[in-house]
Amino acid sequence: MQPELAIALINELSNAITMFSIARAGISSSTRAATLDRSVAIQQIGEITGDSGKKTNVAIYDALGSAIRQISLAPSLRVVIFIGEGNDGGSSLRYAELRRLAESNQIAFCAALVADHSLRGTKSVLQYGWSLRELTSDTVGIFLENQKTPKATRRLGEGVQRLGLVTFEMPSRQSGRYKVSVSSKRIERLKVQKAIVIP
Repeated sequence: MQPELAIALINELSNAITMFSIARAGISSSTRAATLDRSVAIQQIGEITGDSGKKTNVAIYDALGSAIRQISLAPSLRVVIFIGEGNDGGSSLRYAELRRLAESNQIAFCAALVADHSLRGTKSVLQYGWSLRELTSDTVGIFLENQKTPKATRRLGEGVQRLGLVTFEMPSRQSGRYKVSVSSKRIERLKVQKAIVIP
């Protein structure tokens, strides 16, 4: 985890109505209670600076699922921002279930992959976090790779602030995943979640 980026994002996004819930994936995974207090969120970041030793089998999907469940009852826009290397190992929650959970709770998922090594292998193929890139695409999120803190903060902050919540009524539907298409009379292009999941 890169605490500088997490703290910068808290400062960038903090206002009177933004709640922060800090989740940790690692040797000791945890999700903290949501708070409106920026200083409490920053303190929580300071308490989870990183695991020591070999980092294998990090249950990223389980931590993301826990964070999504915690914020799913919030009545407004819900965004999960992941900061880390990006490869999951050992989660009981599978990727398809994580995507369904994010889509059914209308979560905008963003990922800022950070590592002290290249995230790409031969022929520039992404080796870390490829499923998180797919999740950002499906949920109107932002995907960043090894960007410096100021640039990543600006891109994520602007991206989150541009998000909007659209609500509409649907006739009763059976449980399942339904594709979404939204149009606008405005000239600019809309980015929308690709599907809605009805539990």
